[in-house]
Amino acid sequence: PKVRWECLGWWHTLGWRYCNVPTELALSFQTIGEETFALMDGVKVAQSFTATSDINLAELEIYACKVGGAGDINVNLCVQTEDGKPGDSVRSGKILAQDMSSSANWVRATLSETLVLDPGETYFLTFESAWSNETNYQLISLDPNNGYAGGVFLEYVVDQWVESEWDMPFRLYNN
Repeated sequence: PKVRWECLGWWHTLGWRYCNVPTELALSFQTIGEETFALMDGVKVAQSFTATSDINLAELEIYACKVGGAGDINVNLCVQTEDGKPGDSVRSGKILAQDMSSSANWVRATLSETLVLDPGETYFLTFESAWSNETNYQLISLDPNNGYAGGVFLEYVVDQWVESEWDMPFRLYNN
């Protein structure tokens, strides 16, 4: 008698366990005003938020557009320092120039890895242009009424973070 053995690797046998799970909106501030902030070379901004529940943060969106042929926007998720400023980056991502148009809309960045945010903890989203100049830059829409009670908007001025009177609309997506 003949016996035939067929062996399958773990990828094949466990393939059914891997699937694409769509993200869902977990936390947002979506009040969009007429105010904008230009991201030019060397300019950085940050918006803080306090996690209201366990969020397995995978993606985020901001309301922005590009002027001319501006480049990508570098995004970092940072922990808060003891003095309430952006600290070390724990995840990064990019908002791609090809996803931005000349009129403002929601643009998305996927983080390098998901991260479970702790409820009650404050985090910062920081943004800076990967490439821009005086005629090619990105515009981030802001709420000039400072309507987001869960965080603050900061500008990086002369090597320090300075609080502003605005807030930046954002959406955080849970995976």
